[in-house]
This record gives sequence, structure tokens and C-alpha cells, in this order.
Amino acid sequence: MSPAGLLALDEDGTACSSDYYLRLTADGGRMLKGRLPLSAVRPTRPTLTTGGPGDLARGRATSESSHTQSYGPGNAVDGNPDSYWESANNAFPQWLQADLGAAVAVTRIVLAVPPSSAWGTRTQTLTVSGSGDGTAFETLVPATAYVFDPARGNSVTITVPGGARRFLRVTCTGNTGWPAAQLARFEAYG
Repeated sequence: MSPAGLLALDEDGTACSSDYYLRLTADGGRMLKGRLPLSAVRPTRPTLTTGGPGDLARGRATSESSHTQSYGPGNAVDGNPDSYWESANNAFPQWLQADLGAAVAVTRIVLAVPPSSAWGTRTQTLTVSGSGDGTAFETLVPATAYVFDPARGNSVTITVPGGARRFLRVTCTGNTGWPAAQLARFEAYG
């Protein structure tokens, strides 16, 4: 048994000593002789992700009006529901923008704050704008109060009127839960 409590098996199914290591290959796993003991291999916690292949904003370039500490704009499109963008405190309005890479028709966006129950219910007043060039923005959805409730996953879905746009911007003018704009997820779907 290895210190981690796992039994290492050789190709023929017999137990091997800790001076072997497991190498996973395309044709399946094989035990290979080596100097790395099994006890040095540490399992990693999988990253929780949101969105998916249909999320047009996932991993795209972002920009912002401001952020505080390490809560930069890329956190809203990184697929990790626990990381988030947070603007400077007491400085509304604040905005977060995603560059979709090309003009595409977006029909809805999903916005969220972290799903943790430590994030109490809050209402953020948000406006959604779009642009083809990143300079001239048109209002797609006027300022509306959206409730982010932990009982509903702390997320909201906003329907966006038709038309192809490369840049999407969410502007926040108020937040009842914190004196800054906050978004853990900024997803766009066509």
C-alpha cells in the first residue's frame, strides 16, 4: 500500500513497490519503473466550471471601469463560479465588458455572483449595452433591478434583443449587498 492508501499494480496485476509511478497514456495506464514514489503524486481538486461550449464569453478578453484587489474582470469569464470581478467601492456607475471576438447574435446573458450561501440576497441595478467596435455602445436592456438570490443559485438571465455585436457591456449603478459591482459569471448565449 502506498502512503495515500492506494495499492499500486504492475502490468500483470501484481503489487509493485513505491519506486514505481503510474503514467497514463492514450492506450490506457501502464506502470513504469521510475524514481518518483506514489506518495509524491497528489490528487488535485477538479475546477468547478459553469457555462460550456455554448457560452460565447467564456475565456474571452474582458475590460472594466475598475476593480479592487485581485478581483479582476477575467474572473467573470474564467468558468470558476467562486472567483469574481468586483469594482472599486463607492464609485458607481461601474462596468464590465466582454469581447466576443467577432460580431455574433446574442439572445441572452447569464450573470451571477458566487453561489456560496455566505453571499446573501442582493439586488444589482444593471444596464446591458452592445457594440460592434468597442467604442459606440447602444443600450440593449435599460437599467433594471435584478435580484441575486442564493435560493436560486445567485444568478439571473437577461434576454437580449436580436442583432450581432462583438462587445457586450454590463453597467452597474447600484448593489444592495455591497457598495460595488460584483459578477462571478458573465455568460453570453446565441
